[in-house]
Amino acid sequence: MAKASDRRAAREDLKRIIEFCRSIEEKGLNPFLVNIDDLIAVIRRYFPNLRDPDDLSLDAEALNRIASVIKLQSDWVKRRASSLYRDPFLIEEKLRSLPLERLSEAFLKAWHPIVELEQITTGSL
Repeated sequence: MAKASDRRAAREDLKRIIEFCRSIEEKGLNPFLVNIDDLIAVIRRYFPNLRDPDDLSLDAEALNRIASVIKLQSDWVKRRASSLYRDPFLIEEKLRSLPLERLSEAFLKAWHPIVELEQITTGSL
């Protein structure tokens, strides 16, 4: 890096990214609170000017922490998607165990006929 102040700013920003991502991981916070694009933009801005091995190490660690947050986001989406899935066999078993009255009530609440009664005449049946 050209200036010591630029180098110091880069180190501070990279350390801030590392700590922010670490806190998301350790505290179990919502991983979608992190704007990944902004963090990557910071790394992208500093990387071409990094020469010192310590600075490059900080850059790599920041990138690794961002990858960990992305994995947390992926895991969160997988958990949410699997909680929406219901096994058809379990649904069938639940339906079979319901009393006939409750099953018919549920059917009537969910039933929305396509044709209105006024359109059907006795002769057309």
